[in-house]
Amino acid sequence: MEDSSSVRLSDYYKILEVDYDATEELIRLNYRKLALPFATVLVMKMFLGDMVEPRGWITWNPRTLRYGEYKNTGTGVWVLSTV
Repeated sequence: MEDSSSVRLSDYYKILEVDYDATEELIRLNYRKLALPFATVLVMKMFLGDMVEPRGWITWNPRTLRYGEYKNTGTGVWVLSTV
């Protein structure tokens, strides 16, 4: 396996599926698109009001998304996942 120092810049363009002259905005967009399925989200010590749907994270892929809450309050708290 190659270490990060041996990865060429051109490899990142291939991974992100963008051209070498891609805009910074397109590079960021493609990065987020690739990273999102593997997201880790921790919400802690926050007030989560009615605008937050507690079951909203269930639609994400549970095999790749890691979601947790810690010491949150309010009606938007997902009680089952709160420590």
